[in-house]
Amino acid sequence: MDNTVRKEQDGTAYDFFHADYWLRRERSGKVDAFERYGAERSKDKPRQFMTSEILPATRGLIDKLRIPQDPSEEKEQDTLLPKRLIEVDFLRYLGIITNEVGAIAIARLAGFGDTANRLGQILLFQEEFEPDEQPLALSSLKQFIRFLLVHRGVQEPSIVVTDRGNVKAIWEYSEKQIFWIEFYPSGDVRYLAFVPNERRSDGVERTAGWSTASDAFERAQGLGATAWMVF
Repeated sequence: MDNTVRKEQDGTAYDFFHADYWLRRERSGKVDAFERYGAERSKDKPRQFMTSEILPATRGLIDKLRIPQDPSEEKEQDTLLPKRLIEVDFLRYLGIITNEVGAIAIARLAGFGDTANRLGQILLFQEEFEPDEQPLALSSLKQFIRFLLVHRGVQEPSIVVTDRGNVKAIWEYSEKQIFWIEFYPSGDVRYLAFVPNERRSDGVERTAGWSTASDAFERAQGLGATAWMVF
């Protein structure tokens, strides 16, 4: 099995599982087109495109789900809510979201701005240039956002959408330090880890397998990948 990692135009690493996916898009010019598309959109709305119009309505709905505040707890400056309550509110609302735009708005309101921007670009690009291909799966998207909400210390990853329409999150520090998770709508996840191992001839230990979204972080911890995944 080929375990090579290839660098793409945005600097992220893509493993052998989806090499053909990106090669086909390179041949059709879609990788370049996606980057140009995102750049042009960002000129007009550098931080808020895709979810800017839905943010006020989403925030209002989230307000209705707030748990009464405990004045003794430390407040979050942006929302005047304790961090613990913010997580609960967002998780509750994410559970009843019925569309991708709402889920992306939740990610932005929860503080994952870069993630929301990237997902917004992907969703718009798919709608405009790939209408006949597998769309971004809402259940996979929600599993990914839930993972970020539950594990607040995790850095925002690079993101791609697979041929299945699943979100694939990639945390990369170096060619020897990579961890990715593909979130399936069922709640299962597939993961791959490249971690340093000086006892191997190439200095890299490669591990791949299946787990669940709720256990994915523990798998990363067990493999030592959280050394570069968390702040």
